[in-house]
Amino acid sequence: MKPTPLRHRALRGATWAVLGGNGSQALAFIMFVVVSRMVGPEAFGVVAVALLLIEICRAFTSECFATNLIANGPFKRTDFDAGFILAASMSAVTTLALIAAAPFIALLLNTPQLAGVLPMMAPLVAFHALARLYEAELTIRLEFRALAFRSIAAVLIGGGAGIAAAYAGLGVNALVLQQWAGALISLALLALSSRWHPGFAFTREALVSLGRQSAAIAPANLITTLRQSIDGLAVASFSGAAAAGVYNLANRTRLALQLGLSAAIGRVSLPAFAHVKDDPVRLAGAINEAMRLSTVIAFPVFIGVAAVAPELIDVFLGAEWAGAAGPMALLMVGGALAITTRLCENVLLIKGRRAAIVALHAFALALLLGGLALFARYGPLAVAGVVLAGGVLHNIAVWVCTARATPKLATRAYIANVWAPMGISVAMLLLVMAIRGGHAVDGLPGVLRLAAFIAIGALFYIGATWAFARPAFKAALGAARLVLSPTPAKPT
Repeated sequence: MKPTPLRHRALRGATWAVLGGNGSQALAFIMFVVVSRMVGPEAFGVVAVALLLIEICRAFTSECFATNLIANGPFKRTDFDAGFILAASMSAVTTLALIAAAPFIALLLNTPQLAGVLPMMAPLVAFHALARLYEAELTIRLEFRALAFRSIAAVLIGGGAGIAAAYAGLGVNALVLQQWAGALISLALLALSSRWHPGFAFTREALVSLGRQSAAIAPANLITTLRQSIDGLAVASFSGAAAAGVYNLANRTRLALQLGLSAAIGRVSLPAFAHVKDDPVRLAGAINEAMRLSTVIAFPVFIGVAAVAPELIDVFLGAEWAGAAGPMALLMVGGALAITTRLCENVLLIKGRRAAIVALHAFALALLLGGLALFARYGPLAVAGVVLAGGVLHNIAVWVCTARATPKLATRAYIANVWAPMGISVAMLLLVMAIRGGHAVDGLPGVLRLAAFIAIGALFYIGATWAFARPAFKAALGAARLVLSPTPAKPT
């Protein structure tokens, strides 16, 4: 099939989005861990809990507006200015509420230091909201290269500030400074790259329309964020800040990959799906291709990290963080599935099935809350198991709704595109576990043991994918060639 300019731009956009998303998330994770190792697990846990609360607030202060602005299609200044007014208003109210409630939240979550840390970090909500609107404008124009450079630069500067502050003995404040420096640099770079800047050129119709659309999708965003955050908050509440630090290290590792890769793919797929939403055949083809490419590349990364989690922690963090290995393995499997869940949700969004998205996330949150009520008291590993089980059930339910909304989608394709790569990836995980359990590499230093397991897992996955999922393997190679080829000339 001859590549169209849109397909070529989407794949190039996906490449830059993945580089920027995964690159920045990986760098942010490294910087955060370096600083946290210097200040200790308890400080890590306190700031991690504060960040979880801020992420929850972003669901209704920025994400709901940005998502609808992208889904609505071409850029309109009146819509974006309306989004700015709505986001600024919600952010101001939310920031004040967090500051006022900080002592109560600290008591509720069994994290006394949060009473002082949360007021220092709460204003980040407003800065994140404006930054997200800039990102939405660049996303509509498929300017993912600018987003990639901005993400990496902000992380490097913010991380450098955090490390310097940690060396200066600022303790938990070093982590707070790291977050502020990254947010300010990110906002400045986005403003320089964007063609839109906040103003008041909105109409009442645009304000009301965007407000209604965002009110419809905000519950789904909030529920999604709660699903990503409530487990870390539960660990803090039951086990304290130090245990929360260990668990949230595992969770942050998963989110560093999931938010980098899944968000990047999601940002590209949403405008691409919207372009063909009125053609069922082309839409089904776009969904299948997106899933095939995403899973064959992403699954081995997530589950590969799960396979070598003990070695990663031993080499880079030390015995103090060993308790994170088990939760990390389980969370990584769930993170891999979340990629395909995100793609399906984008289909439901462009089909106007916002109520279905809300209902599905409510179902998943109910499962998670029920599981946490029963098992959170047993520690971080049990919490991670609850998260994984809920993620599997949610993925299946979202696919069923997506297939009903897109008649040309086939269940056979879902099994081939999702569960075949998952089966191969899990087999790779079991192979590494078997070799570790057989003590075949116990005599090697930690770094060499890690390298050996990575090499074994990679060779197994490549060979198994070629043998049992060859169409996906060839599709990944074809996409790589297309991304690296010259951009097709625009028609004159």
